Amino acid sequence: MIILDDRLRTIASFVRRGSLVADVGCDHAYLSIWLVKNNIARRVIASDINEKPLYKAQKNIAAEGVSELITLRHCSGLSGIEQNNPDDIIIAGMGGEQIISILEEARFLRKEGKRLILQPMTRPERLRLALIRMGFTIKDESLAAAEGWIYQIICAEYLEAPSKSLTPAEYLLGKHIIARGGALFEKYLDRHINLTAARLSAKRNAKHECQDEQLLLHELISIQKRALSGAAVK
Repeated sequence: MIILDDRLRTIASFVRRGSLVADVGCDHAYLSIWLVKNNIARRVIASDINEKPLYKAQKNIAAEGVSELITLRHCSGLSGIEQNNPDDIIIAGMGGEQIISILEEARFLRKEGKRLILQPMTRPERLRLALIRMGFTIKDESLAAAEGWIYQIICAEYLEAPSKSLTPAEYLLGKHIIARGGALFEKYLDRHINLTAARLSAKRNAKHECQDEQLLLHELISIQKRALSGAAVK
C-alpha cells in the first residue's frame, strides 16, 4: 500500500479527477501509483532523467498492479511528452530555476485547460514571476510539512487574459498562502523574516544596495502583525 506524506498528499489534492497526468521527476513513482489507484488520474506519464529511480519505479508499479495505467519515460523535463497531451503536469522537488527552464521549453503547455502543479525547492519568487510572464494564472497555493521541512505547492493554469503582478511578499510566499494563514504559515513567515533580516544586515555591512530587502522585510513584518492581531481577536 502506498501512503503519501503531507507534501505529496497536498500535491495530489490539486490533480483534477479523470485527468491525464505528467509526473516529471517521478522518483519511485509513489505519487503516480497513488493517483491511479485512487481513481484520480485516468493515466500517468511518469518521467525521470535518471535510470536508477525509473528502475525502482517500474518495480513499484508492477508490485501495485498498475502497469497498464502508468507509462514510464526516461527523459529530461517534458521532452517527448507533448505527444501525450497531458492535462495536469506535476513538477515537484526541483529548484525553481530548473522548473522555469522546463516550462520555457515546453511551449505546448501554453494552452487553456492545462494545469501546472509545482513544488519548488528554491526560488519560489522567481517561479511565480516566470509563470505570470508566460501567461499562467496562479489559481491556488498551499503549504505542506514533511520531514522537518515546509514546502510550497503552486497550482497554476494557462489563461490568455494577463495576470496582475504581485507584491514582493506575494511573489515569495504566495498570495493564497498569505490569505489562508494558519499556524504552519506563521512558522514559515517567521523563518523568512529572520532570513530577510539577516540578508539585509549583511548587505548593509557590505555597503551594498539593499532597498529590495528593506521593502520585503517591511511587508513581511506587516503581514505578521496582521496575522497576530487576527489571532488575538479570535
